Amino acid sequence: MHQQRHAAAVSYNKPHVSLERRPLSRSSSSLSLSLAPNSMADKMQSGERKLREHSPNARQVLGLVALLLGTVAVLTVGGFMLGGLALAVVIGIPVFLFFSPVLVPLGIVLFLAVSGIVITGVAFVAFLSSVSWIYNYFKGRHPVGSDKIEAARQRLLGSVHQATEKAREYGSYAGGKAQEAAPGA
Repeated sequence: MHQQRHAAAVSYNKPHVSLERRPLSRSSSSLSLSLAPNSMADKMQSGERKLREHSPNARQVLGLVALLLGTVAVLTVGGFMLGGLALAVVIGIPVFLFFSPVLVPLGIVLFLAVSGIVITGVAFVAFLSSVSWIYNYFKGRHPVGSDKIEAARQRLLGSVHQATEKAREYGSYAGGKAQEAAPGA
């Protein structure tokens, strides 16, 4: 009597591994190993899982849409600006050439007037900040840079003191030599 043995199969979420025992002859048998997917449904589930793992989430999709819309908006505005510039040049050059005997001197005068106003404003702000610094310094509030002023003041006082001492030494030395030169005077 021949008894056939049935294949034992173990199923996982991964590809199916089956171990089958098939008789080759009456006296010997062999073990065969096959690696094959369980079925077409397993292949589709595996593909769907991979697709979900590598697909972008909603936040990434919204970010991409925002980036694309922003790019389109910037390019559109840039195109309108370029077209407006071209139109301004086409219309502006003949007008400028027609009015240039008046516009060029007027432009020079306006440039000088605006420059003078700006320079006067900057000088006034510098004056106010200087007066404020000096006021804070004399009130003892120690504005920025007052430590450097104090250090320079101390060096100057030290130099004046040294010069005074040298002058006294030189004066007493010269006075002593003058008395030696004229003992009776």
